[in-house]
Amino acid sequence: MAEEIINAMKEGRSVVVSYNEAGEPVIEPYRGISKARLGKGELKGVRKRKPKAPANVVKTAGRIAEKLIENRVPFRVIVGRGEVEVRFTLDQYIKLTKDGEAKLVGFRSEEDHPINLIKEELTGLKISLLKPL
Repeated sequence: MAEEIINAMKEGRSVVVSYNEAGEPVIEPYRGISKARLGKGELKGVRKRKPKAPANVVKTAGRIAEKLIENRVPFRVIVGRGEVEVRFTLDQYIKLTKDGEAKLVGFRSEEDHPINLIKEELTGLKISLLKPL
């Protein structure tokens, strides 16, 4: 399962990982949220690029995804330019940057669930804890 997520990240695709009734992981493409409908004429001249994350970020995100799947935690992997977000809820996520930094957003400490499950995978990274308001 983690290999499928890693391949998607290498191709610049974002995915959603959920679980069926049997507890097996289900990997689906991430669609995101669109607030407006735009026609082809309105998008003329706009270049579309697939986001590419560096190999070290993809490798770290793959290890995190593997650990989360083992513990049956639902999450989303969103690939951006030079970064990957592992999102749990709207207000709780981990942003892995190309500079070797992990920003933990929306958690009170590193002992909060699911950060406590993936703490080992974050060793060696500069960790910033951005607490909720």
